[in-house]
Amino acid sequence: PDVRPDQTPDRDFGALQPPELVSVTEIAQILGVTRQRVNQLIVAYEDFPSPEADLAIGRVWSRIKIEEWDRTHPRKPGRRSG
Repeated sequence: PDVRPDQTPDRDFGALQPPELVSVTEIAQILGVTRQRVNQLIVAYEDFPSPEADLAIGRVWSRIKIEEWDRTHPRKPGRRSG
């Protein structure tokens, strides 16, 4: 059947949720550390999540992956709780 664009059924785009992306600043808030410490962690831990994208404004990561990484790495003395 020939369907014109103005006759297509509405799609529920609200059900499509893009992944929440975070920058170094938000990662610092999630982990309870400084932005400088986040940059140290990125270099120090081979299992630190890779950025999802490297944009003109900087790198961005998946919030879910950062939160999972945080759960699997115990807090050390001197680390601020968040």
